[in-house]
Amino acid sequence: MMRTAEQQRTVIGTLKALGVSSYSISMHFIKLGVIVGMAGGIIGSLLGELISAEMTNLYREMFSFPSLENEFYPEIIAAAFAVSVFFSVLGTLRGIKKIVKLSPAEAMRPSPPATCGTIMLEKLTWIWQKIDFRWQMVLRGLFRNKVRTLIGIVTSALGSTILLLSLGFKDSLNYLIRFQFEKVLTADYSINFREAIDGNALREARTLPGVTYVEPGLDVICFFHSGGYEKRGSITGIKPDSQLLHPRDNEGNCLRIPPIGLLMNSNLAKILKVKVGDNIIFKPIKGDRKSVEVPIAGMAYSSVGMPVYANYDYLNKLINEVSVLTSIHLKAAQTPEEKRLFYREVKKYPELGACNHMPEDKFKIERDFISKMNNIVYVMILFAGILFFGSVLNSALISTAERTREIATFRIIGYHAGEVGAIFLREILVVNFTGALFGLPIGYFLLDCMAEAFKNETFCMPVKIYNSTWCNTILLALFFMLIAYLMVKIVISKLRWVEALQMRE
Repeated sequence: MMRTAEQQRTVIGTLKALGVSSYSISMHFIKLGVIVGMAGGIIGSLLGELISAEMTNLYREMFSFPSLENEFYPEIIAAAFAVSVFFSVLGTLRGIKKIVKLSPAEAMRPSPPATCGTIMLEKLTWIWQKIDFRWQMVLRGLFRNKVRTLIGIVTSALGSTILLLSLGFKDSLNYLIRFQFEKVLTADYSINFREAIDGNALREARTLPGVTYVEPGLDVICFFHSGGYEKRGSITGIKPDSQLLHPRDNEGNCLRIPPIGLLMNSNLAKILKVKVGDNIIFKPIKGDRKSVEVPIAGMAYSSVGMPVYANYDYLNKLINEVSVLTSIHLKAAQTPEEKRLFYREVKKYPELGACNHMPEDKFKIERDFISKMNNIVYVMILFAGILFFGSVLNSALISTAERTREIATFRIIGYHAGEVGAIFLREILVVNFTGALFGLPIGYFLLDCMAEAFKNETFCMPVKIYNSTWCNTILLALFFMLIAYLMVKIVISKLRWVEALQMRE
């Protein structure tokens, strides 16, 4: 709006000289601001509804809700419109304030050159004299327009924050899936039974087509008690030398199954207010419902659910059983025919509850869940691109409008458009790259806040950002900057520099 008002300076002065009030001129520009704000509100609301629908679908796939539908909330749309229009009008008033206050005689003349003094760096002569004159021009422009520079840095920081937040969210979900299917549960199949059965079923499972290795599992559903706290959960009994189920700590390190005691889930431990070395009481809800006090030997981490682990034989002893199991984990190397025969044999088990093929489960989650997440990430990258592009282009166009005579002078002494544009490219990179770097820690902080907000008793999203994501964030930021610079370069190449040097009386 500052640039628009400055370009219409003579027109505004003429209108004021003819008796048009400052209020009428201000309302003319405010209408433009309102139109921009409403257009932004409409587009933003539509995109917001699209993203919220995708997020609702993600939640439906991650959790089991009786009913979860994406609804339309008029009050939120109204608030979004109000914010959009308010700041558009505020920006308009800020942009036209100086021009509207001018007297008609002042407004009808070209704006006087800005008063400029030395900047702080110029006082350090031993540094300043070693800087190329092009960089000196850039630094003077940045320090003499502090507000514009600060706004450019803040906007670029917001852009890189959105980029890192969206890409980091995708990394975290990918890490969660890999952690669960490649580090914790590495079996090819998991057969679950409705009731505890005799350990002889393990020998039968070894004869299934294509099976190369089997392990027993024992899940005991129970209530945990500690002081005045109580929580329902389950204990999973596994062999100490288990090859298909690996309890992990929050660093991803494999934990040893203790011969006595429990590996307590860290989230469950927080709910029950217990720590390693404390004793906890558990009471099974089936079979011999005798309360048993056991020590907590260690802490385990899980992104999904709150599993508690114990030695398989030790857990059998605690519930007064011998070698019973509720699940079998299998490793297999199968041909398509063996796989078909495998399913046919498994379906004959009278107590069969479920048979899960882990690679297929992982593929379905990646295909359905991650693909929807990608759609959201692409929209967020578009938002960040608009922020970068709009900020860079707007700031650069204001700068070119203010320095038209300077650009024309360079052109008249033989500099081509690319060389003149390189000066503006330096300015663009200094401001926006600095802002992009500031946005990285902010994005990480917001991702951590998002993970904390998503955390519940059955789901805990890790915060994981790969090195490639940090690099991609910076590269995308640079890409948007360069796209905006190309637009600036076109403006410079089309400038009628001979007319720009002509003095108006």
